[in-house]
Amino acid sequence: MKTLTAVLMMLLLGASGVLADEVDEGLSSRASLELKNNTREMIRLGISKDDAIEMVQLMERSRFQNQEMIEAQNVVMEARGQGLPEGPVMSKAREGIAKQVGDKAVVQAMEQVRSRYAFAYAQASKMSLSRNQANRLGDIIAQGLAAGMTEKDMDAVRDQLQLRTRLMTRNQAEELALETCNTVRTMARVGVRSANAADLVSEALQNNYQAREMKTLRHSFMHRSSNENPDKLAAGYARGIRAGMSADGLAEAGRGQSAADGKGASGGSAGGGNGGSGGGAGNGGK
Repeated sequence: MKTLTAVLMMLLLGASGVLADEVDEGLSSRASLELKNNTREMIRLGISKDDAIEMVQLMERSRFQNQEMIEAQNVVMEARGQGLPEGPVMSKAREGIAKQVGDKAVVQAMEQVRSRYAFAYAQASKMSLSRNQANRLGDIIAQGLAAGMTEKDMDAVRDQLQLRTRLMTRNQAEELALETCNTVRTMARVGVRSANAADLVSEALQNNYQAREMKTLRHSFMHRSSNENPDKLAAGYARGIRAGMSADGLAEAGRGQSAADGKGASGGSAGGGNGGSGGGAGNGGK
């Protein structure tokens, strides 16, 4: 028994020594003991060793103050402790460092990302989805917030989703929640105001749109938004849904509008061509 205990102690000490060497070797001699211990704690929590060390190296090269480096690490570890993805938080650190915005601004931006994901994951957890799908939904909601959606409007969308999915199977609820929030994210990314995006999908949910119809709506909207004002288009879609239009009806109306626009453009070209021929004839007559 004593022999087994001694062997286990040697293995633990050996592993600790390897970790200490990797952190010591990866960080500069200027790195404080607290910074090194925080780096080891990040690794212990399951954050990639390479990522944990690289983040400190980047901050050191950008001449971050020790306190800001510690705070940046704490933001990452808080995200990890809350069950949130630390990747977006660390990516925000790299982005800020690359843009040379300053150490305090980098830490503030990292905290904003962590807070955004905390809200998004909390919203997703209220939907009674499987863990994997809830995390996926949380990512989509967080990306929608980053694109311009407000927490208030996402609350309203989630309320409608809960009402709409309460009698659905889990699979049906997951599909509708993902398609709905994906639609919101898409609209926010092309410049639709938060309130208008929330109003549109809420109208669709109140009019019993299924996941397939929400997907059709999104694809139709994406197609038309490249040539039309996204905000006005969203308001028009909401009016159409209130009037009882289906997703297929909205898509068909969009195709009809595109055809009409194309016909008008074609007619203009034809008219120009005829005019040109007439001019040619006149010149010939002279």
